Amino acid sequence: MEMKNIGSRSFAKVLDMIDTLSSQDKRPLIVLDAGLATEINLKWLKDQDYGCIVVSRRKKT
Repeated sequence: MEMKNIGSRSFAKVLDMIDTLSSQDKRPLIVLDAGLATEINLKWLKDQDYGCIVVSRRKKT
């Protein structure tokens, strides 16, 4: 798994866990805190065909 340019060391640990949980026919749905939802990390997930849910820190208006 390509681990450079992923945005953070914390996300590198997440990638290891994702790789462990993944199989060819089943892919986990990834839930990310807003702090890990960088453009680089989201692009990597999309490129690897992972679905994801991102927690937003927006305030209600």
